[in-house]
Amino acid sequence: MFGGMDLLGHFCLVLVFISSEASARFQTVRRHRSLSVAEESGGNSSISQDSAFLPSNVTFSELCQLHFRLQGTLPEYDDGQIYCNSTWNTLSCWPTTLAGTLAVIQCPPKLGDYPLDATKNATRYCHVNGTWAEKAEYAACVPELPTPDPEDIEHNFPVRLVYYSGYGLSSLALLVALTIFVYFRSLRCLRNTIHCHLMVSFLVRNISWMLVMNLLLPKIHLEEETQWLCKAILVVWHYVHSTNYFWMFVEGLYLHLMVVWAFSADKVKLWVYLLIGWGAPAPTSIAWALTKHHLQSDENCWGAENYNSQPEDYIVTGPILFVLGVNLIFLGTIVWVLITKLRASNSLETRHSRKAVKATLILMPLVGATYMLFLYPPSNDPITTKVFRFRML
Repeated sequence: MFGGMDLLGHFCLVLVFISSEASARFQTVRRHRSLSVAEESGGNSSISQDSAFLPSNVTFSELCQLHFRLQGTLPEYDDGQIYCNSTWNTLSCWPTTLAGTLAVIQCPPKLGDYPLDATKNATRYCHVNGTWAEKAEYAACVPELPTPDPEDIEHNFPVRLVYYSGYGLSSLALLVALTIFVYFRSLRCLRNTIHCHLMVSFLVRNISWMLVMNLLLPKIHLEEETQWLCKAILVVWHYVHSTNYFWMFVEGLYLHLMVVWAFSADKVKLWVYLLIGWGAPAPTSIAWALTKHHLQSDENCWGAENYNSQPEDYIVTGPILFVLGVNLIFLGTIVWVLITKLRASNSLETRHSRKAVKATLILMPLVGATYMLFLYPPSNDPITTKVFRFRML
């Protein structure tokens, strides 16, 4: 009786996961990833993970076994032969396969955000000792790429030329400025030390974007065996990206203390600024990584190829928006103090306005106020996506 109840319970569990009603329910909950056995495509053994709907005592490999048992494709184990167990490899559900043979399943509909050819087959070898090959073969699933449009190639070349030229010149100028500040001892003070750290953050960001995000990441984010490296690179990149904004905040904080609270500026030690600039972004980057691992553990490189942000990305962008907003407040108070002091002098009113405008224009990029316009990625519209990518030059 209890065995029958257990079997009935397992049967109901699988029905919940593979039924069309469950699929429709998952689509309405936009914040979760769908979990379904894609029987609509003719037996495609592809499941996308959603830990929120999977009981803690049921693994995806067990779900695969239940799925194939219901389909009647799970062979008996008492025939004296060796089999590879049905299993889940973070992309597809592989059936129980006789040792020394090749398992063939239908291709999943997509890999991350890349569409695949679901009419083709993926393969995975079952070794003679009953263990699966570490890597499955999905080469046939990749659709043939269309011939590139000559106009697109002609357009992309000058864009990339401007891209690398801009970052190259910026990095060279930063190196020259850093050399000057470090070489001449007469320039060594707290203010210039903060400037140096800001320039280092810009330099690291430029180099990491050119070499890692643009050259290395596109080559490894689809490789199954390098997923850990791809995700580690993303975490480091978000940390580097955040430190850039936090050092802008340090610049704004220091200027605010110097102008508004002049007598308190010297009381803040360098280690406090270092903790804010280099230390504060670390917890947010780690929290973002843990959240991504929990919500998108199966997605290739956590959707690195997708420029559209997810709600969990606010873990990183939220603090950045906060420090930029505080910097805008600092900018307003600094300009107000400057205008007040200029009016107290004996110079002309027009000269007051010119100096105030000049000070504002100089301080806006220093405290990162201009980044408020293009910090958050756009929608799925192709044109806005291209504009967003181009503004990152």
